[in-house]
Amino acid sequence: MLEKIIIIIHYYSANCTASVITVDMVDRCIRKLKNGKAAGIDSIEAEHLNLAHPKLIVLLSVLFNKMLVRGKVPELFCSGVIIPVPKNKCGDLTDSKNYRGITLSPVISKVFEMCLLELYGEFLFSHDLQMGFKKQLSCSHSIFTMRKVVEYFTANGSTVNVCSLDISKAFDKVNHSALFLKLMKRRAPSAFVHILVSWYSGCTAVVKWNSCISTCFNQVCGVRQGGVLSPLLFAVYIDDLICKLVSANLGCCIGSMSICCLFYADDIVLLTGSLHKLQIMLSICNTEMEYLDLKFNSAKCHVLRIGKNHSNQCSDVYIGGHPVAFTDSVTYLGTLIRAGRTWRTDSTPRRRQCFRAFI
Repeated sequence: MLEKIIIIIHYYSANCTASVITVDMVDRCIRKLKNGKAAGIDSIEAEHLNLAHPKLIVLLSVLFNKMLVRGKVPELFCSGVIIPVPKNKCGDLTDSKNYRGITLSPVISKVFEMCLLELYGEFLFSHDLQMGFKKQLSCSHSIFTMRKVVEYFTANGSTVNVCSLDISKAFDKVNHSALFLKLMKRRAPSAFVHILVSWYSGCTAVVKWNSCISTCFNQVCGVRQGGVLSPLLFAVYIDDLICKLVSANLGCCIGSMSICCLFYADDIVLLTGSLHKLQIMLSICNTEMEYLDLKFNSAKCHVLRIGKNHSNQCSDVYIGGHPVAFTDSVTYLGTLIRAGRTWRTDSTPRRRQCFRAFI
């Protein structure tokens, strides 16, 4: 199967006009870089590019265009440095699960990604119910949409089942071949696809702990952490799941508008008034995740009921053969949502975190 995919990618060709990375585009992207960020493996920081001679911008534009023509990226672009950062500084610092890896990439590679985004961003679209990493959209828009849907149905006497789903290591387990096939299905330009294939097929990283550096290892799956294109590529990767849920027409609908689910990158919420329909939606999600080589963490998946029948005893629903627990509260995008007859949120945990920061 893998050999067939390699052949398909090798002979893939999409008819499109040749795209050129101009000097103005490179200059614009460099100005967008944030100063004060840690350098990658090449020790180059954003300040080096911002304060460099203007000739550097011309040389970078020439380099980037040569890369597009050849469909190759420099070996250094594929290298990353992973810094383990504790999730909870007050927790067990000897537990590996209490750490999150932050990858530092070469800053020039980020400039190149910004240029690719300007050239080919139109092919990285996703469904309107995917609100993550889009201009003029934020977590508050997703929460507001959920609130209005719940209030609409509860005002009409219905009980809404809010099911939050957690994908295990979502960004780190993206299957590269499946991602490239999805891009080719969208008829993305061959230059764009081939440059991504070259980039992702050679990704390596080292782990840095204080002054110690591990041996280099290959990254055979997942999108590049900290990459400019990574969130958009992940949205493309799971976009078919949203389309399948909407097409099934099992969730909440207001008029002709289906709002059966809300996505914010890998944070997923299903909205439906029927537990039977919720089970079918969970089966659709699980089938799609198996196809994408992803898994749901059933221990972190929960169902919250809001409406007049919120306290009624309900039959269990399952995902991947594991029961999804019913709960009195769910934290979604940092907002604690409470079960009850009406929509309720609780900001107490956030206020505690804020006060704790001043101690």
